[in-house]
Amino acid sequence: METPGYGSLVRNKRAIQISYKGTTITTRIIDGGGFAKYGNALDLTRAVHVKLDPNATTAAKWGKRTVTYRLL
Repeated sequence: METPGYGSLVRNKRAIQISYKGTTITTRIIDGGGFAKYGNALDLTRAVHVKLDPNATTAAKWGKRTVTYRLL
């Protein structure tokens, strides 16, 4: 199930602030996902993985983690 209004967030390139273990970054929303059926609320890019955890250089190394986020 997609978040209501998420498509407009992607089209308008809204920003999102993501935090993980004391590190917070701001990035643009570039994909509407479709990953809710897999239990994921967000699909993060490799660049976001690495900024939040320098050891997470692949999606497999990032895995599933709990982050906090807010739309800007």
